[in-house]
Amino acid sequence: MSSRYTELTESIGERYSQAAERMRDLQVDLVERAREVTQRYLPELPELPLVARLPTPYAIARANFALAETLLAAQKRYTLGVLDALAGSSRRSRARAAKHESEG
Repeated sequence: MSSRYTELTESIGERYSQAAERMRDLQVDLVERAREVTQRYLPELPELPLVARLPTPYAIARANFALAETLLAAQKRYTLGVLDALAGSSRRSRARAAKHESEG
């Protein structure tokens, strides 16, 4: 059952990833075209002093993705730790087992 679940999860993930990539490509193309068209009609705006002090969209995106990756990694460690504890293979359980083995 576990193997079938893993296969199914990987298959769904692969299909989702491929569909997301196609949508991303379409959306990026649409944004590029819209920018090209609107640049012809929009006047050049003066730079505002406050804007120069704000982080760039790239910096915001990178910081938020780094945070999300950190939180996801912490959640993974937590979940796997709880599952290990439930299965009796937590660090404490492994340490007790190792102690009993060395004493026995």
